[in-house]
Amino acid sequence: MPVIREYVSQESAITDIPSRRLSASDINIAPDNAGRGLIDAGRTLAKIDEEREISDVNVKLSKARSEWTLHLQERAAQADPGDMNFAQSFRTDFAEYLSQTKGTINTGVAQKAFDRGATELAAHFNERAGLHQIQAAGLKAKQDYLVALDANRNTVLTDPTQFESVLRTSEAAINDKEGPYARLTGEQRAALSIQTRKE
Repeated sequence: MPVIREYVSQESAITDIPSRRLSASDINIAPDNAGRGLIDAGRTLAKIDEEREISDVNVKLSKARSEWTLHLQERAAQADPGDMNFAQSFRTDFAEYLSQTKGTINTGVAQKAFDRGATELAAHFNERAGLHQIQAAGLKAKQDYLVALDANRNTVLTDPTQFESVLRTSEAAINDKEGPYARLTGEQRAALSIQTRKE
């Protein structure tokens, strides 16, 4: 029967196998350039993400302008002409909307772009809501004056001796610089005065 001899290695398992080591020159990349390449790639990806989000911000602001322009018109049409809180209520609601929208933006550059656009948009809507409130207050004042004129007409019809007193009181109210008709133009006040004398 054949005898199999046991093989005993003369090399230790811990020793290195003699071979040529791979160097940076073998792959034609300097160690510094490899790190720089990774950093540049990271910056490019971050820049692309910022540009995408800035584009999203522009879309969000454009949609906000369109939707809130319509919303302002709807609210103005339904508002009571004497509502002195119309502009403030609209401003508060729009500011809350902007705050919620800003919370969805991740990058600092996009948040700055949103802040710039939102500031301009808020100023626009503040002006429009305030203008509506002023116009509505003028309309309310005119409506109130016509109601008062009707009551004064009835008074004079009942007692014609009060004509001068009613006329003087009415014209004083129309021309009071601190009164409710102060926001009317001079032409509008003159027209009310003529209407008062006729009626």
